[in-house]
Amino acid sequence: MIKESIVAQARTWIGTKFHHQGRLKKNFQHSGGCDCIGLLIGVFQELNIDFNSRFNGFIDKTNYSRLVTDAILVSATEKFFVKKNLSDISCGDIALFSFSNKFSPQHVGIIGENKGSFTVIHAYLQVGFVVEHILDDYWKQHLYGLYEL
Repeated sequence: MIKESIVAQARTWIGTKFHHQGRLKKNFQHSGGCDCIGLLIGVFQELNIDFNSRFNGFIDKTNYSRLVTDAILVSATEKFFVKKNLSDISCGDIALFSFSNKFSPQHVGIIGENKGSFTVIHAYLQVGFVVEHILDDYWKQHLYGLYEL
């Protein structure tokens, strides 16, 4: 049930503008602005998942560079979520992607599903917005890891 809620809530962020280190969802008066981490944090906050109890006093940090060059994203994800096998992909999973360095992921998204195909919901810099699209071969080859609550 929670995984379906994660996907449904993430979809409400589609169309929010990309903004590095942003945490603001679009609304009728503002185009908002978030990055991939901001999307994930915003979705969990909107679902009233208590960061202090669930995530051991998690403090959101926004002093990171656009290009992650170390394993900080992996260590944070593995601290708060349960790692899964890539073959066990399902809706609501948190997906890490690695592009420039296969040992150090730089991007995070939420796995969805549409008409029998897996999708990824994420703040996509190259498009400039939060989007959902098919998890095609390109994205699959850059998939670093899957995690769940």
